[in-house]
Amino acid sequence: MEILNVNTPKLLSGPVSVTFDGNIEDCEWHTLRIIWDPVAQHIQAEVDGELRVQAHKDLIGEVFHGDPMVYWGFTGATGGSTNLQKVCTSLNASFYLPDGQITCFPEPIQFIDSSRSFGSIVEWRWDFGDSTTSDLQNPPPHLYPAPGNYDVKLNILGNNGCLSDTFTKRIVAGTRPVAAFEAEPLLVCDGVPTLLQDHSTVEFGTINTWTWEIGARQSEVQNPNIQLPVGPTQVTLTVETQEGCISQPVSRTLFGYPSPTASFQFAEACLSEPSTFIPSNESHSIPVKQWNWNFNDGSTNGQVTTSVSQQIVERKFPDKGLYDVSLYAVGENGCPSAVVTKQVKIDGTRAYAGNDTLVSENQPLQLTGSGGEIYKWSPATGLSSDNISNPVAILQREQTYLLSASIPSGCFTYDTINVKVYKGPTIYVPSAFSPNHDGNNDMFRFLAVGMTSLDFFQVFNRYGQMVYSSKELRAGWDGTVNGNPQPSGTYVWTIKGRDYLGNIISKKGTVVLIR
Repeated sequence: MEILNVNTPKLLSGPVSVTFDGNIEDCEWHTLRIIWDPVAQHIQAEVDGELRVQAHKDLIGEVFHGDPMVYWGFTGATGGSTNLQKVCTSLNASFYLPDGQITCFPEPIQFIDSSRSFGSIVEWRWDFGDSTTSDLQNPPPHLYPAPGNYDVKLNILGNNGCLSDTFTKRIVAGTRPVAAFEAEPLLVCDGVPTLLQDHSTVEFGTINTWTWEIGARQSEVQNPNIQLPVGPTQVTLTVETQEGCISQPVSRTLFGYPSPTASFQFAEACLSEPSTFIPSNESHSIPVKQWNWNFNDGSTNGQVTTSVSQQIVERKFPDKGLYDVSLYAVGENGCPSAVVTKQVKIDGTRAYAGNDTLVSENQPLQLTGSGGEIYKWSPATGLSSDNISNPVAILQREQTYLLSASIPSGCFTYDTINVKVYKGPTIYVPSAFSPNHDGNNDMFRFLAVGMTSLDFFQVFNRYGQMVYSSKELRAGWDGTVNGNPQPSGTYVWTIKGRDYLGNIISKKGTVVLIR
């Protein structure tokens, strides 16, 4: 098999065997397909769907001298032997139904031939799928004996004796559909969408058209979602199949019940207090049996249901901020109201006076209060001011302060701070400690009164070896070295630091480790 330029003559591609196994003498028909793409200038030949030869060539320009209208063909040879070679040109059987053809039983169906052939067609062989046949090009309208699915087949015979492949099309002789529907939910309430669910059926055919009459309105959606008014509404459904079969209309009367109209009032409160919510029904003619709250506060019981006897609901919110509180009511007839949402603002303070601390006599102590906008310290003893967040305290004895933190809306909270006063500035060091893990005097710690920094805190054993060292004011030794407990006995310590006036304070002494 080859592609040949007969003008040269010159091979453009090939030769190759017609089939991959090299032998075509099998007394079977084989399909030859020649594909020419003039834009891509590509020609190829397929045998039985498999590519055998191809070539890239400007055939029109270089071979046919610019003439696109040419004859084409192929030849075959048998060498010195004689074999029968037969060629059938393409035969494409096909038919269609006229526009608007209804196939609803018992409508007669017209079949129109649209077959194509290189040569002339001398015979048409129709099989209508119901044991009847025809040899006419365009048979008369066919009447099927019963509804059902029928596979109509057509073959054509060419003038060269070749028979086409079978063209098959499924024809549905349809049945009349049965219209049916349901309303969801079953209780139709004013203001609540009602889904009309189609439940229509058909034995043979496909439903593709829905015609709804909903009171004075119409819809062609299969499952319309609508709102029905209070009172009776007649709903009618008619369906049609793509085969042209139309159902009998089916009708139902749906009754729409009125819904209550929920609302509520509330009193905003401080963070530490519960807020009060009072529901109301603006549709007085529709009694309410249940209120449904959603406080949207992130808690597991944020959704609360109450009865009509619980007209007042109190809610304590976990933090200050804005909360979208929602409510809907359910009437005694079962119909829910629309959801009403209001924004609730919760104000609050979190008074914080600071951690308990210690100072030396007359040492200025900077207090730092927070958690509000308005502050009040009590008592005012030793304070530079009692109505700011950060007064300075100078004390000669121990003092406990109460801080009130509030905001203009009136919300307030309290906190306290204890201040111990020692003579100083100085460093207090105990004479013994017992690291036996009983929770009592387990660490060797010093008390720095009026000190602002530490140069060092060191502990030595009786051999002069340093067993502990730190520069932290809250340092302490647990009686171990690298995790190993040290023996009971006397240890020497030395400490040096600076007080709040910048003076150097240095001390040393002994401590007894008791086990």
